[in-house]
Amino acid sequence: MHKKSVNGIAFVGLMVLAGCGGGGGNGGTDPVEPGTNVTQLRNDFDALSLAVLQANDMVSQDLQTTGSITYEGIMTIDVESYDAAMQGTFNMTIGFAGDGEIGGMAMDFLYHDDRYSDTDALPSVAGTVDFSNGSIRRTDDRVPTFNADFAGTLAIPVDALDAPANTDIVVAGDLVGQIRVGAIAAGFTFDTATPAGAAPIEINGELVALEQ
Repeated sequence: MHKKSVNGIAFVGLMVLAGCGGGGGNGGTDPVEPGTNVTQLRNDFDALSLAVLQANDMVSQDLQTTGSITYEGIMTIDVESYDAAMQGTFNMTIGFAGDGEIGGMAMDFLYHDDRYSDTDALPSVAGTVDFSNGSIRRTDDRVPTFNADFAGTLAIPVDALDAPANTDIVVAGDLVGQIRVGAIAAGFTFDTATPAGAAPIEINGELVALEQ
């Protein structure tokens, strides 16, 4: 495998390109059906990222102030120092009244590292990641942004991240993203202890989703 991440488009690129003008609007899409190997996961993420990039621009004064929208998409978690990653699906509902309200969950993660070829079936990762305590930031003539807390416990497979057996890792932090017409994109970075109890390792992640 030639990448340490299953995705092919960096979150920074999504955020920069999102401010440069989008393509056609989005009227919703079918729920994500995750792949089972690295090639499929990468293709899933790249296709969804492209759809997010092609969503129309939005400025804050055009963002609704009532109601809510549910988005469904893909969440990636990259552990670059171990050349490893996890990818799952997620749903997120954003309420637009006042400062906003955000909730949702990521699930159905698969794990991979350099031991797996692009076509090997990947092991599943038990556990979920919850999104909560979010808010929306509106600045006139700019793309509206949002932030939310995320927290969960994922049970990585045997021998992953140098762990001798199945090991729970805590996934927790704050994500920041942008709201476009019918789409969202977000990213995060956090530190967590390694399963072996060594120095904390940095974990990065991305989320892309379309309105349902």
